[in-house]
Amino acid sequence: MAKSKSLKILILLLLALSCAKQVPPSGGPKDTEPPTIVATYPLNGATNFSDDKISFDFSEYIDKSSARNAVFISPSVEKFKLDWSGKTLEIIFLDSLRKETTYTVTLGTDIRDLNNKNRMAESFVLVFSTGDKIDKGKISGRVFDRNPQGVMVFAYKLSDTACVNPSETKPDYVTQCGKDGFYLFSGLAEARYALFAVRDGNSDNLYEENEQIGFTFCDVVLPNDSAALSGIDFMLTQIDTSRPALDEITMTDRNHILLEYSETIDSAKLSPENFTIIDSTTAETFPIKFAYKGRVKRSKILVSFSDSLEAEHKLYLSAGAVYDMRGNASLAATSEIYFNEKPDTLAPKSLGVLPANGEKKLDFTNPALRALFDDGVNLTRDALVFISAKGDTIPVSLNKINDAEFIIKPEKKLRSNSEYVLKIDFSLFSDAAGNSIDSVFSFPFKTVDEIDLVGVEGKIENAPKQPVYVILDNLKNKTKLRTETSPQGFFKFNAVPPGKYFVWAFADENGNGKYDFGSLNPCKHSEKFTFRTDTLEVRSRWPVKNVNMKF
Repeated sequence: MAKSKSLKILILLLLALSCAKQVPPSGGPKDTEPPTIVATYPLNGATNFSDDKISFDFSEYIDKSSARNAVFISPSVEKFKLDWSGKTLEIIFLDSLRKETTYTVTLGTDIRDLNNKNRMAESFVLVFSTGDKIDKGKISGRVFDRNPQGVMVFAYKLSDTACVNPSETKPDYVTQCGKDGFYLFSGLAEARYALFAVRDGNSDNLYEENEQIGFTFCDVVLPNDSAALSGIDFMLTQIDTSRPALDEITMTDRNHILLEYSETIDSAKLSPENFTIIDSTTAETFPIKFAYKGRVKRSKILVSFSDSLEAEHKLYLSAGAVYDMRGNASLAATSEIYFNEKPDTLAPKSLGVLPANGEKKLDFTNPALRALFDDGVNLTRDALVFISAKGDTIPVSLNKINDAEFIIKPEKKLRSNSEYVLKIDFSLFSDAAGNSIDSVFSFPFKTVDEIDLVGVEGKIENAPKQPVYVILDNLKNKTKLRTETSPQGFFKFNAVPPGKYFVWAFADENGNGKYDFGSLNPCKHSEKFTFRTDTLEVRSRWPVKNVNMKF
């Protein structure tokens, strides 16, 4: 009897534990629906709240770990804990809430369901007040980015402070973007606010330099506690103020030195004049002939020179300014070179010649070819011949990106849907060691069919007085088309290739011809911009009109 009673107790305990355990449903079709909130305590908009906990009922079981860094309380509550019971999340406040204060609790889009890890489609915001009224001010907008889901938006209530630094001060209010980039602040009081969008990788509600950040074009002013402002939008950028550092130097043969830097180098700003070889034994200096990228990694560059160094001498390389992709220049550095007596006997090779716009076919309206070599070369126009299918020779211009990468442009208008050949005579140029090859290589191309290119036109409403530029941003190959609007705000692109485009426009306030994202030091807002919320589908032979946007 005792054994039977003990067995029953054990079975009941096991059943209780089984019921208490969070278990996803099994079987059936795959769950693709995002979790949603079906009930809250208190109700949204509740006043005179005095409890020490609130709760959210979800539509399905939630991965508890995903919620740990996805709960945001504004104004900030430093101490609280999360407690779960089935599909219900309870937030228990360990600090007393402020009196006569409107609170917003945001559940961010990082929250996922337990079964198939579906994320919440958009943030959920609960607003309640510890006083007898709710502040109803709202600020909303969108973050423009290819992957905006999870981006945080920080809001700071400003007093007399002209600037606020999100890397030093935590925000008063926090919310998170959904997969479409939209965000919403609710329960805001009448005040002036500074807003920042931050891809907060470590979820500490602070901006760090390795994170992306977006700025507004001005501070946001809510004139009263029931005002609602929309269209406060952001574009993200990466602020990088650190200089590239020269980490390593290797002489790979008698004519080449490989330099490795701490970050990606802008190959378009390389100059051989920024490098010098110093023979400290004789106090002689030797110039660098070529500086280029070739086919090395993005953080590396190559310099090449004529073979005139002595193995027994003490040799150094003096490296001047080298620029990263953000325009930061390296400091001058001098490093010892360990001589490599291996001779360079290889002739330069082509790494390919392709349309510069990244498309398969050449744009006949603005043709440009990008030629790459594996070594620095003294390429000139004499080595280039551009020929039509009929055998007509078309003159070309030659522009150097670096000593191994060139842009070649035909100087006469090309025909659409036609074949052309670029011939490069490799015997007419050489590398720094004098190596060349007695061969002519042909690179065939075909131009885009004219009927495949279409016009795109529209109007910018409420355009500011500054020049306004409209950008078609190709989502596939990331090329950009740009045009300036007329004084009345009209714009037109005459020859747009088929594809999907993000369409946006900005007011060039400082006249530098490019969009300025803003900065923290000095404290500076972004330039005004607007964008089309839907991507633009451009199809062959279908001109697109009424692509309208509004500032």
